[in-house]
Amino acid sequence: MNLRLLGNKRSTFKSHQINCSMKFPSITLFALASFVACTPPAKESRIADWAGQSLNLEHLKSERDSFIMLNQSGEKVGGMIWEKHREANRYVHNDVSYFDDGSIYEEASFLFTLEPLTIDSIVTDMKTPAASMSINFAMNDKKVTGPALVKRDTSERSIAIDSLLQYDVAREEIYSLIHCIQLEDLTEMKLRVLNSLGLTIANATITLLGKESLTTPYGSYETFKLDLNGGGVIPDNIIWIQESPRKIVKVKVGQPELEVLLAKTSPLD
Repeated sequence: MNLRLLGNKRSTFKSHQINCSMKFPSITLFALASFVACTPPAKESRIADWAGQSLNLEHLKSERDSFIMLNQSGEKVGGMIWEKHREANRYVHNDVSYFDDGSIYEEASFLFTLEPLTIDSIVTDMKTPAASMSINFAMNDKKVTGPALVKRDTSERSIAIDSLLQYDVAREEIYSLIHCIQLEDLTEMKLRVLNSLGLTIANATITLLGKESLTTPYGSYETFKLDLNGGGVIPDNIIWIQESPRKIVKVKVGQPELEVLLAKTSPLD
């Protein structure tokens, strides 16, 4: 989910489908295409380690989640679409995020290997009326490599990134994987989180606040309520994760004050 931009956001993305077809209108991600080759079915992994936490990978599904964003007055101001693909030992999380007024539009795609669990690449294309930024990073054992392109008005700057960084997880991993944590056993996680858009490191904390019965205009849920403290580097969020089926159903963002609500889950076409 690209809530990494909220507190600062949109995307309809040319997503990487593991069946070797591409959906969503937008950028062609040649670097990722080679990773997402058609493979024969294999037995899915079940438990994986993620920054010292056990993840149940059975919670990773191939499906589409549609969200709406509301301001503090309850008015719709934007939306998000997560299109998630899992097959064999690969998982792709595509994120389209936008504000209705056109202030931010973002497309992003994150590619994972499931066994052992690693994030292999991060591709993001973000646009505002005044500027745009595109990154296409390969992730290899905490080394980040690839191009970053920044455009503003008539100027354009391309930067070749090749950096070894000290972090536990990338920001993109949190919203792709957090629902897979054995939340019944969680109290608190302290993480060094990589913010890929600025290559900065956040000393973040994820704390289980408890269980909560939650009702939104789109449904009622029994949830785990988590606090994500971004350490002043990434936005602070409150996250509600449905107990079953396990998925994020609500996120509260501090600056600007927004609520992101799951409106619909549908199968992939």
